[in-house]
Amino acid sequence: MYADTWDIPYVQPAKEGGYWVSGPLRTESVGPAATAEDAIAMVIARLPANVGPAFVGTPEQLAAHEASLGPHPTVNPGAE
Repeated sequence: MYADTWDIPYVQPAKEGGYWVSGPLRTESVGPAATAEDAIAMVIARLPANVGPAFVGTPEQLAAHEASLGPHPTVNPGAE
């Protein structure tokens, strides 16, 4: 059994239809989305700048994996 991390928003079905986007923390709410595509777009718009692919493993395994990758590149939003 793995512990989940709460570092990106997530999508859940809404009772009245459509979807609800929350997170990244369980106490945070983003809002409703009429379609799955809209919900995913809301999640993508809120991803951290240096987000990588999903990782399956324990928090300890994730930390070891991230340490093996070396430093993240610096993002310069003004550069083109």
